[in-house]
Amino acid sequence: MKNNTSNQFKENQSEYVERLKSMTTNSKIELFEKDVRKIRKKKTIFKDKKPKIGRQPFAVVELRKLTLEKSKNINFKPTFLTKRERKKKLKKELEDKKAKIKKEREQIKHIRKKFHSQFDFENNQDFEKNKSNKDPNAQNLAQEMELELIQKAYLGKKRKKKTVPPSQKFKFNFDWDVKDDTSEAYNDLYKKKAIVSLLSGRGTIAGYDQDEQLNKNRKTWSGLIGERKPITNPKVAPSLHEILRERRRTFKETQKIKKLQKEKDNRHWTKKNLDEMTERDWRIFKEDFRITTKFGGKLPNPIRFWSEAGFLDSIYQAIKDAGYKQPYPIQRMAIPVGLANRDCVGIAETGSGKTAAFVIPMLNYILKQPPMCHNIAGEGPYSLIMAPTRELASQIEKEVKRFSYYLEIKSMVIVGGVDIHMQSALAAHGIECLICTPGRLLDALKKRFTFTYYLV
Repeated sequence: MKNNTSNQFKENQSEYVERLKSMTTNSKIELFEKDVRKIRKKKTIFKDKKPKIGRQPFAVVELRKLTLEKSKNINFKPTFLTKRERKKKLKKELEDKKAKIKKEREQIKHIRKKFHSQFDFENNQDFEKNKSNKDPNAQNLAQEMELELIQKAYLGKKRKKKTVPPSQKFKFNFDWDVKDDTSEAYNDLYKKKAIVSLLSGRGTIAGYDQDEQLNKNRKTWSGLIGERKPITNPKVAPSLHEILRERRRTFKETQKIKKLQKEKDNRHWTKKNLDEMTERDWRIFKEDFRITTKFGGKLPNPIRFWSEAGFLDSIYQAIKDAGYKQPYPIQRMAIPVGLANRDCVGIAETGSGKTAAFVIPMLNYILKQPPMCHNIAGEGPYSLIMAPTRELASQIEKEVKRFSYYLEIKSMVIVGGVDIHMQSALAAHGIECLICTPGRLLDALKKRFTFTYYLV
């Protein structure tokens, strides 16, 4: 059985070798690769089995031999060069390239020279032949040829005129052509431009940078004015020079004053006195504190600081005690309107000092009135403050008492929930300021208990 299998293997091998001989190298390699793949697949299937130690398959051996032969036949093999060797190689390549270009240029030069020498020789021959002839026509021809050669040397070859089609012959070109401008080329005014210095370096030309012109004039004229000799002629009156000097001095002084005035005007409103404030300053002031006014015609200017409001010392001291370092925006505008005894409707956020805005001018108004006594008490209080709720009325009374701490002013609250007859009895003794709610005020008016001059 073993002999039969060995004979069969030998026959298959001989057939395989004959087939290989007839094939090309590339097809051989492909065939061997296929065989190798098949063998590898078989190996993966029988991994558990131990590999038989012996010679390798025929296909693998042949494949190795072929690859070795192919590697021997390869002409180029990669070589690794050092940095110095690479630089040398590059330098050599550049030199070879330059030498090649130089050689090519020399060849072209030589060909051109050869061609020109032939051309000149031919021309010279014709010229000598024509010269040797004694005919006048020949001499004229020779002269014409000479003139043509000179013309070519100086003017170049004659260019053929472009033929313009009849459709474009009378067509007008609207585009600007440089050839059409003859002003700068032929006009002496444009060729030789005069350097103008108006008013001995003090004047300027329109259309150019003024500062640049003045600097240039100053440089050119400063040297000339410095070198100028002073006038020592007794005939010329010295008073004229003195007058001019005085004028210059006064002009400089006025310029300085104007500059200082301008700087003063451009200051911020905080750095100015009340008298120095302009309309522009008041507008900026209102913009800073977001104060807007509507209607009312010409309104009084707002308060900048408490010290400029013009209050009595007692009111000013009460404001200090209340903790108002600077007036709020509503107070800045509402207080001067209240002091001018004008009607005012103020709109502001809660906690922005609205109560003080109407209480302070009210107190100022009360102080101008005669002191309250029994004779006047029946006429009613000097001022009336109306509040929508009892809580707010009591809160306003606290503020009135705080600001009238240093003043002899009485205030009272008339609200619901308290006996009206008792409240009217207290009011009959004389009150400068009355704080009340609308409902209780209507009841008091019906019973003719109160009458007022100043309403808030």
